[in-house]
Amino acid sequence: MNVKKIIKEKILFISIVCFFFVIVSCSDKKEPPESRFTTLYNGTFKPNCLSCHAPGNDVYDNSGVKLDFTTKELAYSTLTTKNSASPSNQYCRDIPYASARDVNNSYLLAVLISTYNTTNYASKVNCVPYNVHLLDQNLSQTEKDSIVAWINEGAGI
Repeated sequence: MNVKKIIKEKILFISIVCFFFVIVSCSDKKEPPESRFTTLYNGTFKPNCLSCHAPGNDVYDNSGVKLDFTTKELAYSTLTTKNSASPSNQYCRDIPYASARDVNNSYLLAVLISTYNTTNYASKVNCVPYNVHLLDQNLSQTEKDSIVAWINEGAGI
């Protein structure tokens, strides 16, 4: 009888320990980290670009620059599948906005970061990228570095 009691106590103990580990392992589940693009969209592109670059806004509707930052998905699609349509300089047309792993041929960088805004950008003779955003966007160095890193890492979503 004593042996049965010991076995029951051990089974009860093992059951409690197993239950505890199940509860702890379930409570430790963490959300996956945001992708670099999600972070860029929410922290940089949406607050700085959406007010002009979306259907219904003057820049989008009238300038020929069809960048759409309405949603993260549209912003990503626009940046990774469309080429520049620079109304200010015909020589800067047809440069990818974000060319995966190619910071020297990503027009987005030339427009936002002064070190990339050079004459003959992307090896296009007479291409001088649009430079107004160098003055009006005031992105932090961290934001600029994140955009460069996103492109260097392959411009993934």
